[in-house]
Amino acid sequence: MTPTTTHPQGEGRPADEPAVPELAALRRSAPTDLAPTILVRVGLADEYFTADAGVGPIFVAYNGRGVSATWLAERPDAGDAFEDAFGARFGRAIRVARRPEAGVVSRVTRSLAEGRSRGLTFDLRGLTPFATGVLEGARTIPPGEIRPYAWLAREVGRPRAVRAVG
Repeated sequence: MTPTTTHPQGEGRPADEPAVPELAALRRSAPTDLAPTILVRVGLADEYFTADAGVGPIFVAYNGRGVSATWLAERPDAGDAFEDAFGARFGRAIRVARRPEAGVVSRVTRSLAEGRSRGLTFDLRGLTPFATGVLEGARTIPPGEIRPYAWLAREVGRPRAVRAVG
């Protein structure tokens, strides 16, 4: 005896037939950018947009983990060079954001205007622990102030690594 379904709309049908054939008509293909968007959100790929940094436009790369790179956009058509350099350095795909995430754009814009990175998260994967420490140490310098490389080297626990900090 062939087992039958117990679903009210599919009673009496063999178990290997769809219980509700009408569902097949609702089937749609996923949007073409769904997979890349998901990869960006989980940090396996990146997107970028252009922001005004006061010194000119910059490319800001980001993913679900945070801002992953910035690059001075010396020319409007420099996006290809940025994408190539990003891919070579980080080994991840990157694309121009069709609709950059509003939260990321507003946090970056605010940070650039204030001269501080408050509210931003950063994806520092691929950097050495030393480089990560230097960047995190540099974030502690108040806006508008400067510190010598020797100060930063001491702050990250490597007082003799002044040139490397530079």
